[in-house]
Amino acid sequence: MAKITAVIDIGSNSITLKIYEKTSRLAFYELHRLKYKIKIGEGSYESSGILQETPMQRAYEALKDFSYIIKAYKVRKTLCVATSALRDAPNKKEFIKKVANKLDIKIKVIDGDSESILGAISAINLLPKMDSFTTIDIGGGSCEFAKIVNGKVIKTTSLQLGHVRLNEKFKTKSEKLDYIKTELEKLDTIFCDKIVVGIGGSIREISKFIQKKSKYPLKSLHGYQYDFEKNRYLLEELSNYDESKLDKYISSNRLDTIKDGNLIFLQSLLRLRCKSIMVNQKGVREGVYLKDLLRSFNSKFPVNFDLNLKVIEDRFIDTPKVNNYIKRVAISLYEVIREDDAYKKDIAFCAKVLNILDFNFYSWIDYLDFGITHEKKVLIAYLMECFNNKKLDEELYEKYIILLPNFKILKVLFFILQLSNIIGKNMLIQKFKIINNKNEINIILEDISSMSIKEIEDLKNPTNKNIKVISGRESI
Repeated sequence: MAKITAVIDIGSNSITLKIYEKTSRLAFYELHRLKYKIKIGEGSYESSGILQETPMQRAYEALKDFSYIIKAYKVRKTLCVATSALRDAPNKKEFIKKVANKLDIKIKVIDGDSESILGAISAINLLPKMDSFTTIDIGGGSCEFAKIVNGKVIKTTSLQLGHVRLNEKFKTKSEKLDYIKTELEKLDTIFCDKIVVGIGGSIREISKFIQKKSKYPLKSLHGYQYDFEKNRYLLEELSNYDESKLDKYISSNRLDTIKDGNLIFLQSLLRLRCKSIMVNQKGVREGVYLKDLLRSFNSKFPVNFDLNLKVIEDRFIDTPKVNNYIKRVAISLYEVIREDDAYKKDIAFCAKVLNILDFNFYSWIDYLDFGITHEKKVLIAYLMECFNNKKLDEELYEKYIILLPNFKILKVLFFILQLSNIIGKNMLIQKFKIINNKNEINIILEDISSMSIKEIEDLKNPTNKNIKVISGRESI
């Protein structure tokens, strides 16, 4: 696959460009993004699907802007997909031909099932692992569903449900509700699941609304999970909200569509018998990119592949062997101090990136974006912030207390990182042995300076065991 790839998604409501750069074979990050609200489907749903001249011209001008950006980044591959509005349009060929001839962008119109699969691919690869869930992607013209079990898509469907379509075809709320319920009756019961993964701009805005109303401490949307029954009243409240007050919670470019999108979302959750919602801030665009990137892997990352860690390693770590050594030390210490697996992966991750000193708490929150829960994201960001500042931050802890383990656990994890760093700070990759006695942990190293031993002795030890460092090859 090309090192720099552009993905364009032409939806009924908006058009988006994302540019990705590979850092190694399977790792990548987002280099650039641009989105325009073009409403290419405007007027088409009341005109037998025919695309109108003004919306088509808006879409063309947006694509022209994208073509300049693509050239500026020296993109080697461009993948462009179009969904519901073009899919339904009898006159789509003339628009596709014009774009291909004048802008050298080849548009691929995908059917509803393909759109469902692309959303599912992004969820499977970029969200925390879940045994079973259903995705719902609410767009301007259609609504896509996919049922995933053990990382495999087992069924997909697409319904003629979209906020733009709804707004153009019906005038009253009761008419809209009747149409939504009629469409949802076509949904097979196999799609019912306790966990529903939400995709698309409407669901992102609705979830932001819930975050703000519930005073959720983290602004990140990707991987945000909330209980449906506990928050159902907020979804119902949004449907009846005074439009003059909505701009306090909803982005200006969504104010005209959010209520219709919310009607579809709420009725879909009820139909799916949902218990919990998780937001997938990624979607079709990432699905397009991942399908191409992972074409030799059946559209799935290999088992135990950590995209967050791999991207950070590729971009910011200069001494990978030393970092791996510190990680091994940290895991060994964790196993004798904690004697469980609850936070082992988190300690391993932190130890692997300890020498990245330029990131603060919020930098880590931004970089930890793939396949990770909010709890794990905040824990790693908190530990790294405290490690760089050489002390636990109680004020930061209080701010994110609902997402963090108790403070006693944090003290132990912080201590393990400090200890591991001192052992590995001279960048000597040496043999070590850690022995767990009843009331004492012996750390045996080939060579450690008296200064490092003094540093270890000066650490605040929150465990109930003494730490003793022994230097000497004969002891290993």
